[in-house]
Amino acid sequence: MVAMDELLIQHIWQHALYDSRNMHTTDGLAVEVVAPGMQNSDAGPDFMDSRVKIGTTLWAGCVEIHRKSSDWNQHRHSENRLYDNVILHVVVEHDMEICTRQGEPIPVLQLKFHPKIEENYQNLFQSRRWIPCEDKFGTVDSSLRSMWIESLAVERLERKSIAIVEMLNETNGHYNEVFYRLLAINFGFKTNAIPFEMLSRQLSLQTLTKISGNPMAIEAALFGQAGFLESSPVDAYQEGLQKEFQLLKHRFVLTPIDKGLWKFFRLRPANFPTIRLAQLSALLSRSVDFIGLIQGTKTVDQLHNYFLQPIGEYWQTHISFGQKSKRRYVQLGTKSVEIVIINTVIPFLFVYGQQHDDDTLKQLAFEWLEDIQAEENTIVRKWQDLGADIQNARQSQAYLELKNEYCNHHRCLECPIGCALVADVG
Repeated sequence: MVAMDELLIQHIWQHALYDSRNMHTTDGLAVEVVAPGMQNSDAGPDFMDSRVKIGTTLWAGCVEIHRKSSDWNQHRHSENRLYDNVILHVVVEHDMEICTRQGEPIPVLQLKFHPKIEENYQNLFQSRRWIPCEDKFGTVDSSLRSMWIESLAVERLERKSIAIVEMLNETNGHYNEVFYRLLAINFGFKTNAIPFEMLSRQLSLQTLTKISGNPMAIEAALFGQAGFLESSPVDAYQEGLQKEFQLLKHRFVLTPIDKGLWKFFRLRPANFPTIRLAQLSALLSRSVDFIGLIQGTKTVDQLHNYFLQPIGEYWQTHISFGQKSKRRYVQLGTKSVEIVIINTVIPFLFVYGQQHDDDTLKQLAFEWLEDIQAEENTIVRKWQDLGADIQNARQSQAYLELKNEYCNHHRCLECPIGCALVADVG
């Protein structure tokens, strides 16, 4: 078993998982914890604004947590003025007396707690399962899990909003431009997200707006900037786009990205970047007023109708220039549309509501998530196999957040499910 983690000791202190029946300092004074304090994430002691009664005196100040008393000196706290206000040193193993910078001894509390708590934590911390609590997840109270999942749904949207706000700052608050970038990124469906983002930065919405009444020009601009019109044309259609792009290239001083950035390997033809570019072109040919779209849309069904735009006739029978397909590709599939809505429209709507102090729009973002079926991917299916009830996208997004942001990083002490399992000594 590895050495006891200070994070666990801090957790025990914060949540009063210790034996409080007979608490004394190492020199025999009774200890009563009135308030454990607020955990400090900055430099300095672990807990601030603590209230601890030592003997007959009620002290207010900071509490420092260590595995051993000697860690105080090892971490050079006796030389740091930030630790001058420590009223209690909480340890598991007391191996030496410690003092402040002024040489004053600091009371030490040797914490006592059920050994099962450390065992539970070590089992989670050392677990190499798909999630640390894979064998215990189903035993946790369902109401606790439900409340945590509700919180995670909010947390995921708030985390996604950070990148969107950064884009708004980059574009001086140009909402339509930001929506366009998000849309392009998510048309890459992870595999081609990076080249799609590069394309959206190289070919601005401002440029596309100037040719918005010309579908062929929009398609030429997208394929040209994507690097697909740099080589000799293989058919008349590509040649036509190439000629159109040469005019646009000169007019707007365009520089294509490297065609080699696009990934085709192991993708189904329906997910080829050429097909996605054709689908994006069809959407942009319809409208580039995304704020108008958001403001004029009330239901998820209306969003579906917007994204279900038929692509150009050429791309209905081709998967690349000069490469015909037996299958007809008409528009984005229903599941693909839902993924774009989940990752583009809903986070954008949430941020738009934040920026305009409109709680109605923020609430609408969550309602739309509830109106969309749960995503179908390996992570969601695995959660369902473990007994998670996932009925809609709000829940599936929350479980993706739990897996990717907590379980994968063993953040069990920040997860109510992990906390419940650590504290279970029954």
